[in-house]
Amino acid sequence: MLAGAQLAIGSGLGIVASAAVAAAAEWAADGNRARVLSWALVGQPAAWVAGMPLVGAIAEVDWRLTWLAVPFAASVLALGVVRRRRPATPASALSVTWRHVWRDPAVAGWAIGELFAFAAWGGTLVFSGALFLESYETTPGTVGLLLGAGAAAYFPGNFLARRLVARAARPLLVGLALLLAGGVVAFGAVRPGVAFSGVLFAALVGLAGGRTMAGSAIGLDAAPEHKLAVTSIRAAATQFGYLLGAGAAGVALAAGGYAALGAAQAMLFVAAAAPHVLIAISARTRGARPADVALGFGRG
Repeated sequence: MLAGAQLAIGSGLGIVASAAVAAAAEWAADGNRARVLSWALVGQPAAWVAGMPLVGAIAEVDWRLTWLAVPFAASVLALGVVRRRRPATPASALSVTWRHVWRDPAVAGWAIGELFAFAAWGGTLVFSGALFLESYETTPGTVGLLLGAGAAAYFPGNFLARRLVARAARPLLVGLALLLAGGVVAFGAVRPGVAFSGVLFAALVGLAGGRTMAGSAIGLDAAPEHKLAVTSIRAAATQFGYLLGAGAAGVALAAGGYAALGAAQAMLFVAAAAPHVLIAISARTRGARPADVALGFGRG
């Protein structure tokens, strides 16, 4: 029943993720687009900060109650807010399909990179709570506090990347992915104490916040006239990435414990950086200007 329910939940998340990023690009003025996008992307970590401690506390009573107290209640509130929004948003004039946009090598490379990045990060998040529980015998309530506190690091990571993305989005994306690769290896293999793992988890969240901001900016800049198609590709990469990452992490965990899990997620982060390295090399080979290689998201 839980697995079947994920079909509905995943469909809803895919629609929300696609529409939110598209709205940030469509409704914001060119000069404000990066700022609006960064605020749109902090919704999920904000929910972690507020929700995870509550989930942990309620789970000590009954894990089933957490579904009613947090996701169900929040969904009902969100539905009420959306239904009150007026005037209604007019239909978009951007009718190009994602298949048309996919033919662009820059968009295709970006989408592949996002798929691997979300796979790496999704697998890390899925088993981060289990790592704390099994490595340090912490209670669900404590794990909820650790995960919620760590999620707060997403905000500075996101906002700092927003300042840098207009000047060097692609180098920033590659660098953050490689830092995350090294960080998840340490998260899985080096566990001297709960405080160390908690701080390291927060650092990983901060890096992931910056990487997500840079990745979204590059995707929108790659095909600015086809925002809806690009964001639908991003939503698909997010959901399929989580599926791929959770499966790969589970296999690695069963085979070699948390050290193997960290190594597997690190390889996915490296794979996420590879398409952007190849795109940058190709652009330099063709004699493209540095701004073309970096991508000027600030230009709108």
